[in-house]
Amino acid sequence: MNKVVLDSFVFRKLFLQEPGHQDAIDLINELSQRNIKVLVASLFLYKVLSIAVASPFPVKNRLCINNAISIC
Repeated sequence: MNKVVLDSFVFRKLFLQEPGHQDAIDLINELSQRNIKVLVASLFLYKVLSIAVASPFPVKNRLCINNAISIC
């Protein structure tokens, strides 16, 4: 199985409307379709949650991309 390491700054583009937003969605879709295992650093969750808290992203929203990722 192929593996990739996903950086938190790429992941944050999934829920922030900034340049690269659609590219991040396309990347996650591609990884899911190719059944590629995604690895993250140990601080990934902390970084993503820090970004989410500081962003205008409504916590009650849910982002689902090809059933690969679900943020509630």
